[in-house]
Amino acid sequence: MFNSIDTAFYHPIQECMYLFKGEGFIKYKSGQGVELITVESIGIIGVDGWLGLPKAFCSDIDTAFIYHNEYLYFFKGEEFVRWDVANDTLSPGYPKNINAIWSGLATHFTEDGQLRYYEDSDSITAFFKSGKHLQHMRGDTGLWDVCSWTSGVWKGSVINSEALPKNFLQHLDAVVHLPCGETYFFAGHDYLVWNTADGLLTGYPKPITAEQRSALCIAEV
Repeated sequence: MFNSIDTAFYHPIQECMYLFKGEGFIKYKSGQGVELITVESIGIIGVDGWLGLPKAFCSDIDTAFIYHNEYLYFFKGEEFVRWDVANDTLSPGYPKNINAIWSGLATHFTEDGQLRYYEDSDSITAFFKSGKHLQHMRGDTGLWDVCSWTSGVWKGSVINSEALPKNFLQHLDAVVHLPCGETYFFAGHDYLVWNTADGLLTGYPKPITAEQRSALCIAEV
């Protein structure tokens, strides 16, 4: 049994969240729960989704995200692939080294394969791991600000990281922003929700739901 997810991302076209663990993934819709992919809730990467993805990217993904509704990016170690969402196929010429596009990321963040990604509606983009993050705003010079999650309000963002549990931020597995203005932070068995209007929602962190844990074979504490 597993103790956490590997990563997660929001699919704006399908209006659902994907959560990954090992070679498996689930689709989760708020208010509806885990969606059946085949006869079971869990799908297999490269079989039940993203057929043709290189074998190395069919398990233990570091992070994934959709950019401009056009491309889905999968990161693992020092490499990444780009998936054409409209044509449901791997873009030619991939995998590529991370530094081919995001100069400096591999140097700072991929030595132990724990790169993660976050983007919100204000076009704040952050790659992160182990309590620290590199951040930039789309349209900037391309230079990255190296910051700590616990250093306060992110550049241009409405999220005040000082209001979030510091021990939680040190062990983040995924951060997912939804169009409704909610941002989900996942760490181990737990998650919390930040609302753009109200800040950290009352009662969080909470355990990942039993349905999600069961689908991904995550052990309950």
